[in-house]
Amino acid sequence: MPPYGFPPRKAAVLLFFAVALTACAVASPGLIDPTPTLASVIPTVESLPTFAPTAEPSPTPVPITIGFVGHVSSAPPGSIVALSLEGAQIAAAAHSAQLDVVDIDTMNSADPAVAIRMAADRSPAIVVVAGNDLADATRDAARQYPAIKFVGVDQSAVDSLANYFAIGEPGNRPDEEAFLAGALAGYVTQEHEVGIVVIGGAREGRMHENGFRHGLRYACGKCELWVVTLNDPNDIVAGADTADRLRRARVDVMFAAAGRAGESGLESATARGMWVIGWGSDLTVSAPIGSEHVLASVIRRPDISLPAIIGALLAGETPPQTPFALANGNISLAENFGPDVSPAVIKLMSDIMTQLSTGALDTGIDLATGEEK
Repeated sequence: MPPYGFPPRKAAVLLFFAVALTACAVASPGLIDPTPTLASVIPTVESLPTFAPTAEPSPTPVPITIGFVGHVSSAPPGSIVALSLEGAQIAAAAHSAQLDVVDIDTMNSADPAVAIRMAADRSPAIVVVAGNDLADATRDAARQYPAIKFVGVDQSAVDSLANYFAIGEPGNRPDEEAFLAGALAGYVTQEHEVGIVVIGGAREGRMHENGFRHGLRYACGKCELWVVTLNDPNDIVAGADTADRLRRARVDVMFAAAGRAGESGLESATARGMWVIGWGSDLTVSAPIGSEHVLASVIRRPDISLPAIIGALLAGETPPQTPFALANGNISLAENFGPDVSPAVIKLMSDIMTQLSTGALDTGIDLATGEEK
C-alpha cells in the first residue's frame, strides 16, 4: 500500500460522502444555481407612468379694428355720413371687427386732421372718413400712415396713393340724380312751372341743371323750368331767398342741389306751400319742415358699396373705383314718398331708375362737361 493512500474501505466511505454532498448542493433551495438561465439574470423592469404632452395655449387673436371719422352727431338721417356709418357697422359685424368711431362734433378741436390722426394712432386696419369736406385731410393722413388703408366717402381719388380709396369721383353721376328729380317734378306739378337751385360755375352744377331739365322734359314736355344759381353752398340767407323768387314765377315744385343754402331754400319753399324734392338726405326726417310738402329725396348710398370695399381691403385685395351712380346702387330715391305722390308715379319712377341703371335710358348729358349733348 502506498504511504499516502487510503484503504479500500475508507475510500468507499469517502466516495459516498462526496456524492451525498453534491446531491445536497443541487437539491437544496438555499443554494445558488451554478448555471442560471437568461431569465434569471435580466431584471424585471416596472412600467413607467405615461404623461400626455402639455399643449401650448393658443394665442388670443387680436381683433380687427375699423376706424370711422366724420361729423356724426350733426349728420341728418339719410346723409352721406349717416349712411357711411351704417355701412361701416355692417362691415364690422360681418368681419367680427371693432368699430372705433371718432365724432368730430364732440371734439375740442374742429380740425378734422386731428380726428383722423386720432383714429389712425389706434392702429386700425382701415380708417373710413366720410364727407367731401374732409378729402384733403384724409389724403394727408394716408401719406402720413402708409401702413393703414383709408377709404374716403364722397371724395375724389385725385392722387395715386396705394393706401387711399374713394367712393366718389371720378365717375359720379349728378346728371342721374337730377334726372330723377326732374321726372318726379314733371309728374306731380300742377302749375307746369318747376324750379331748381344749383351752384354755378362747376361741372357738377351744370350736370344737375341739365340732368334735371332732361328729366322734366321726359315726364312733362310742356313744363317750364326756372333756374336759380348760387355762388356759395353755405349762404343760407341767399338760399332762403330763392323760394320767394321761384314762387313769384308760380313754381309749385322746387329741387335744390346746393348744399346748406339749397336746404334753406327748400325749408322756405315749404312754408309757402310749395312741393320740394331734396338732395343729399331724406328731408322727411332730416329737415324741420312738414313731410306733407316733401315729394321725395334723391340720396347717395355709400352703405351699399362700403361693406364690400372694406371686405376686399381686409382680404388684401384692391377694390375697384366706386362712383355714385345708379348702375352700382349708390344713387337712389329715399323710401319716404310724400302723400301727393301716387302709387302710379312711384312705379314710373322705379321704371326710370331701372332704365337708367341698365343704359336703356340716357340722361342726354355730356359727362365730361356737364352740358347737353
